[in-house]
Amino acid sequence: MNSTGIVPRVVAILQDNGYETLPGGVKIGSLNFEFGAVLSGSDRSSDLIIVADTVSDKALTTLRRTVLAVARALDVIASRRSLTLVVAGPRPSDLHLRELSRVCRVLLVGTPTGLEADGRIRDSLAILLPLTLAQQGRDPILPFGQVHERLLAGDGAVASYFFEAASQGAEEVQLALRAHLLNASEKS
Repeated sequence: MNSTGIVPRVVAILQDNGYETLPGGVKIGSLNFEFGAVLSGSDRSSDLIIVADTVSDKALTTLRRTVLAVARALDVIASRRSLTLVVAGPRPSDLHLRELSRVCRVLLVGTPTGLEADGRIRDSLAILLPLTLAQQGRDPILPFGQVHERLLAGDGAVASYFFEAASQGAEEVQLALRAHLLNASEKS
């Protein structure tokens, strides 16, 4: 299958996140299977990832048959690997997608172009990538005890009021905050 330029980008993103390329396709038992790219999860993942290009209609038919054969071969050898198909290029028909999704996870990358192409590819591959936590401003998130101490250093009565509500659940905190804000607005 010919690469449209998206397959190497998908491979690069996956390699940057710890996946290893299997050169020469994939061999399951005595059968060899060729795809645009095949990657394997590292020590943290047992994923087998097939990256396929669907530029031609012939590629779609061949892809469906080949992926079904790979899934069957994995079943025959009782493999515990999860199979993921990353489809670069035009979207397969709903019928093909239903057939493929019965035997593997199917991720559709499409044909993103432009400056935001890598971002769209990353979004399509998100389930395979590690989570990254957003930074909460400049201050690190403080443990409960430190938050309590800081609040008590300010207005201890208000802090105790909210911490008492917090012990009863999120809904109580919302009600307490609403009551506190109403009282503050009435005093001004």
